[in-house]
Amino acid sequence: MNEIEHFRKKVETKSFKLTNSEIKKFTDFHCSFLLRYHKPALNLEPKNTPISLCDGTDLLTGFERIVVGAHGPYIEFNESQLNTKLTIPTDQLWRTSPEYNVKYEHLTAYNSDVKIYYQVGKVNYADYRKGYYYVDFFKTNLVLVR
Repeated sequence: MNEIEHFRKKVETKSFKLTNSEIKKFTDFHCSFLLRYHKPALNLEPKNTPISLCDGTDLLTGFERIVVGAHGPYIEFNESQLNTKLTIPTDQLWRTSPEYNVKYEHLTAYNSDVKIYYQVGKVNYADYRKGYYYVDFFKTNLVLVR
């Protein structure tokens, strides 16, 4: 079975748990993509950089770091860096119930549909830290810094 068939089988059987070597492949791919196409954005001063979402929403002033995992690059930030109010979409309220063992809460910025994650548990596919927020690098203005 080749690599594409292997991943297709995982998707079809809903067996999404990646092995460490699979996670490393995805992480290496995303790191090389960032270095090739977005290296200037990686050299920004994290503490002072203004960050907006691609839809124009003013999101942050500063960030902690860019984390690359199996799902791609994410910008890590804390609550004090936020410039806008975050809300939990109605269809994601179930994540806040203690009966569910979730790893993150799904939020959005006011008047935006871009997902923002608040990490509440450990995952094996990236170095996300409990108590921090994460937004997809490609949903921000940093993707335009070249």
